[in-house]
Amino acid sequence: MKFLIATLLLMTSVQAKFVAPTIPQENSRRCFEKVCSGLSRHECNDRDEVRRVMDACTRQLDLRCIDLAKSKLSSYEYNELNEVLEIVKSCQYVNSNSVYMMQSRLSSYEINDLNEVVRLNDAAYLVQPNCYKQATRHLRSFDIDDLSEVRDIALMCQGTFDSYCYRTYCSRSHDCNDVNEVKNVLRRCVHGPSPQDRRRL
Repeated sequence: MKFLIATLLLMTSVQAKFVAPTIPQENSRRCFEKVCSGLSRHECNDRDEVRRVMDACTRQLDLRCIDLAKSKLSSYEYNELNEVLEIVKSCQYVNSNSVYMMQSRLSSYEINDLNEVVRLNDAAYLVQPNCYKQATRHLRSFDIDDLSEVRDIALMCQGTFDSYCYRTYCSRSHDCNDVNEVKNVLRRCVHGPSPQDRRRL
């Protein structure tokens, strides 16, 4: 039986590959409008600033990531173009549902400045919500209650998640209830982008 499971997993791993998420076409325009409407009138009004905003607004899976980031900050931390663009860039290829789950594990003082918010978003790059949800399902709350611990799990989820593979290794409630065990399984069950994939993203 174990040989059969191992064979099936090997076949799955050979066939599985990274699949890039699809970016909704309208998100670039909506992001541009969102960013510029929140800034003072003298910003977003010259060619260089417009180019920088448009560049940051590419590759936005959903704009809720930006809202979630701002919700953790005081308004004075994102009242200039450079600060806003730092947030927006950190949301490229980020699913806001993953960010929401990561934030929900943390106390407010863990992510209450711009650098911490950007670090969390950077770790959520290409993370599918189901990967993070499955990976943390059986972990104890104190295993993932600070920013570094949350980031460590998220970084292992960067790519295309094979849920069948994960369920096979973690079929029982007492399986995958240790951080190191979870990381080992994620190494087998998450297919990250190749160097060629990264150039295309």
